[in-house]
Order: sequence, then C-alpha cells, then structure tokens
Amino acid sequence: MIPTLSTWAYNDLTLAFYQLAALYVFLHYQTTTHRHWLILSGLFAGMAMGLKYTSFVTPLAIGIWLLQSSLRREGIKKTILNLLSFSLPALLIAAPWYLKNYYFMGNPVYPFIFHGLFWDDFRAAWYARSETGIGWDGLKLLQLPLLVTLGIEDANPGDGYMGPLFLIFLPFIFIYGQRKYRPTSSSLAAILFFILLQFSFWTLGIIGSHSLWQSRLLLPAFAALSPIIGWIWQDLARFNQPRFSLQRFLNLLITLVLLFNLIQISLKTVALHPLTYLTGLESRDEYLTRRLGARYLAMKKLNEILPAEAVVLFLWEPRSYHCQVTCRPDSILDRMAHDYYKHPNAINTLTPKPLPKPGAARGLPMCY
Repeated sequence: MIPTLSTWAYNDLTLAFYQLAALYVFLHYQTTTHRHWLILSGLFAGMAMGLKYTSFVTPLAIGIWLLQSSLRREGIKKTILNLLSFSLPALLIAAPWYLKNYYFMGNPVYPFIFHGLFWDDFRAAWYARSETGIGWDGLKLLQLPLLVTLGIEDANPGDGYMGPLFLIFLPFIFIYGQRKYRPTSSSLAAILFFILLQFSFWTLGIIGSHSLWQSRLLLPAFAALSPIIGWIWQDLARFNQPRFSLQRFLNLLITLVLLFNLIQISLKTVALHPLTYLTGLESRDEYLTRRLGARYLAMKKLNEILPAEAVVLFLWEPRSYHCQVTCRPDSILDRMAHDYYKHPNAINTLTPKPLPKPGAARGLPMCY
C-alpha cells in the first residue's frame, strides 16, 4: 500500500504521518506529564485536520483518553487545562482551512452537513451512495479483518493490499490485550484505543456506503498497530517449548509473506518496463503514452488545438493531469447526471439521442 500511495497524488501518507506523530507525542506526555508534549500533539493533530475530514478521529481518540486519564490522576482543574493545552493548538492550526471553506463555499466542512456552493441534495446523495454498504450483516462484519487485509472488496483495489501479517497476529493481539500480559506502561492500551476508534468509524462508514470501503483510510491504524506486533513478536519467546518454538514458526510465516511480497512488487515493476525510460531509450512523451494511453493522448490533443483561454468540461473522468488549458474534471462522476437533474428540458433538447452510459466512456475524457 505504501509504495503504491507514494506514487499517487493522494495525501494519505502525509495524513498518516501527522496522526501518528500526534499519537506518538501524546504517549510521551503520558510517561512524562510535561504539558509541552500535549501542545505539540495538538499541533500535529491540527495539521492532520487540515488534510482530510476523516482525521477528526485522532483528536477525538486522544481527547477521550486524555480526559479519562487526567481525571483519574490529576483532578478536574488540571484536566481542563490539559484538554485546552491539546485542543487549542489543534483548532488554531486547523482553523484557517475551515475558515477558507466557509468564506469561499459557505460551509466550514464543505460539502458535508450544510452543503454549500455548487452542492445540493442530489450531489449529496450521489456522493454518499447511502444504503450501498454491507449493512448490519453479522457474517460480513465478522469477516472484516480478513477482507480488509486482503483488499479484495476495496472500492479502489489498487491501493488496498495490507497483506496477511496483521491477520496472523490478530489472535495474539487479543491475548496480549489481557491485563496479565500487558506491560506496566499505559502506551499499549492507549494505542489499542486509538486503533479501535479508527476501525469503528471506518466500519460505520462502510455499513452505510460502499464508497468508503477503502483500506487506505485505515493506514494510521495499521501503522500504529505495527509496534505492538513487533513487541508481541519479540515477547513470544516466553511460549517456546523444547519441541516447538512458536516464535520460529511465526518467523517462517513472516519470511514467506515478505518473500511473496517482494516477488509481487518485482513482477509489477518489471511489467512497467521502467528501465527503458530511466536509461534514455524511451522519451518522457513515449513513456506517458505507453502508461496512460488514450487519456494522455486526449490531453496532448487538447493542448495542441485549443486556445489558452479555452475551458474544458470533463464527463466521467476525474483526472485532469497534463491538461494545460483550464480543465474542469468530473470529480465525483456526476456532471451529466446532475445536469439532467437541474436542466432536464434543456439537456433533452440538446441531445435527442440516448447518451452513452458512464461506464462506456470511462477512461477517455469527453468535453463540450
């Protein structure tokens, strides 16, 4: 997942970094009780909140854990001061982005809850795709750990492969969650709470909408789980028997997983034929044509034949890379359907013949 996302114009890696940094610094506060760690944790949480709305789970998780731990150890007054030390920096860092949303779009959390400019009930329903999720299917919910790690049901399967290592260690995580195995530090419990809250909100999302079934949204949770798995892996030596070493058996499984992962990445890399471009045997234009196909050729043609002041509206194509005139992508693939909704008579007059289905035109931009 990480090598894939690192080559895409997505912000998930940066988002995961800020969320994990906020959690990591908060754990420092848990062990030292120095308030400057809380302020720094709030700053990182605020940076995450400026990237994607789903990041709200991080300040929520830290805030809840801070509230219960401070009340237990320090009383009400210090608890309030601790909460302010964390929340005020987070709000100050995140506020400019929400104020910008409000100023330009009329909604601080555009386009959710309050709608806003260019947004209406039709677009909200189209974007949410409510009632397309798994619903409250008990069997499907029990299968989630398997389905998430395999990435076979992702809305975009290209970035959804977590691999089986997390699944292999899942039983041990439940065992080590018990108090008799838990270390004296509260870090383990705080990290597990962070992971549980992330997974719970993700699960609620996919119950309602298939669009939210994207494993990359759980990247901060899986990254936070990694040090716990590392610690468990190291501690499993206590269960070794003279005739069977659980740790060695897991070492064999981990080696096999990493080997297959290396083979898969190698095969995908070879399929790209990157050396022909890196060695200069293939030009940049030839490489982009080979990799992007009709979409890149369409962008080249637009740049060649259109004047600089041209405006291009895309249909059923959200990507506008390499377009050098003003291109307006069809970000949520609803432009034609939304035009029918708003102007049914005008559209019918202009297009007397049946329009192609969205799937038929996917991958090749259309403009008018």
